[in-house]
Amino acid sequence: MAYHITRDLNCSGTVACDGAIVCGSLTSSGPIASGSFTSLGETMLAGVAWPSAAGTPGQILTLVSSSHTAWREPHRTMRVTTASATHTISPDTDILFVNRAAGADITLPAVSNALDKSYIIVDRSGGISRLAPIVIRPASGDTIIGKSEFILQEPYNSITLVHDESRAWFLV
Repeated sequence: MAYHITRDLNCSGTVACDGAIVCGSLTSSGPIASGSFTSLGETMLAGVAWPSAAGTPGQILTLVSSSHTAWREPHRTMRVTTASATHTISPDTDILFVNRAAGADITLPAVSNALDKSYIIVDRSGGISRLAPIVIRPASGDTIIGKSEFILQEPYNSITLVHDESRAWFLV
C-alpha cells in the first residue's frame, strides 16, 4: 500500500517506513533511518552533508559531527587491528595494537575519510624506546597537533587521536 502526502508532514515522534520515501523537500532535525530515500527537491538537515554512498541493511543514518552524517550500525563493536611494522590504518579500525619491539611506522587515514572516527594506538610489545619508537604520521595535508608526525616512545603506552574535521588530529 502506498501513501501520497501532498502537504506538510509534522511529526514529533518516529516515522517508520518499510519501503521508499519519495518527496519534494525534506527538513529534519533528527535521524532518518533505514530504507531508501529519494529526494526530488531540496533536502535539508540543518546544513548537514549526506553520505556519498547508500547504507546497508540494518544501518541508520546518524549525525556524526556538526556538518556530516554517516551510515552506522547501531551498537557496533570496536574493530581491532594488529601491526608489526609499517602499517596504514584503515578507516574501519578503532584500535591498533603495535606488536614490534623495534618500532613501527603508522600512517593515519585522511581526516576526510574518517569523519566520524577516533583511533587508539597501543604499544603491545613493550619494547619501543627513543631509539626504536612508534612513529605516527597523518595523511598528506593533515597534521597531528600541528606537526607532521607524533612519536610514541614509552613502553606499553597508548594514544587516542581525534580530529576537528579540518585536517588536524589531536591527542586525547
